[in-house]
Amino acid sequence: LVVLADGETQATSLVDALREREEEVIVVRPGTAFVEEADGYAIRPGDAADCARLFAALQARSALPDEVLHAWSDAGGRHRPLGPEERIARGFDTVIALAQGWERTAPGRSVRLTVIASDLFDVTGGDEVRHPWHRPLAGASRVIGQEHPHIRMRLLDVTGARLAGILAELGREDEAPLVALRGSHRWLPVYEQIRPDAESGAPVLRDGGVYLFTGGLGRIAFVLAERLAAEHHARLVLVDRVELPPRTTWGVRQEGERTATAIRRILALEAHG
Repeated sequence: LVVLADGETQATSLVDALREREEEVIVVRPGTAFVEEADGYAIRPGDAADCARLFAALQARSALPDEVLHAWSDAGGRHRPLGPEERIARGFDTVIALAQGWERTAPGRSVRLTVIASDLFDVTGGDEVRHPWHRPLAGASRVIGQEHPHIRMRLLDVTGARLAGILAELGREDEAPLVALRGSHRWLPVYEQIRPDAESGAPVLRDGGVYLFTGGLGRIAFVLAERLAAEHHARLVLVDRVELPPRTTWGVRQEGERTATAIRRILALEAHG
């Protein structure tokens, strides 16, 4: 078990408790360079190359973990305040770097990435959300597993949680991507489907309407824009970072794949009138 703990929060107590349970724990601390230490390693926050070196070093020892526990975003018990940039680097940036480093070192090998953070969500109606810069972790918890199916990520918001509750949660085998622990209670998000009010009579999409797409030449935007053009004869405004050549040169000169794809998509939309 690899645990990212900085020695300033309740993660230290968590490491001690895991070792009391005879878990083999390798501690990773934030540092200014990749360094092998007496009882673990130091890496630069948010550095994918350092994360790859970490996993390569563990692989050389035949010690690649089945689980990586990231606790740098847990503010519980911290005495030294961190600024937003440092919190983001230790939090979201490092989580992304861990996924990238794992992909470089052990592509296709299964691992569970558990992120412990605090003060993310107002679950009970009285929780204080003090660290909004941790919120991108919620997006990562949903997306990383889609981009890397062998990385099973979960995010634990442990605001005010007891150590025993955190340990119990770590022992669960379910794959809930987002869990909030409050005292002795465990909370999971619930999603409700909302349908347009059919009785209002107002159409959701208007025939001949004008619709603006940012990232308009991307795959998802193109699918949506094509449907609007085909079914509603919409007038479309596509905004994108791809710089297109003059229209008079389309089909005449050789273009890069990205530009050629954008041109093909525009022509396909125009074919709908």
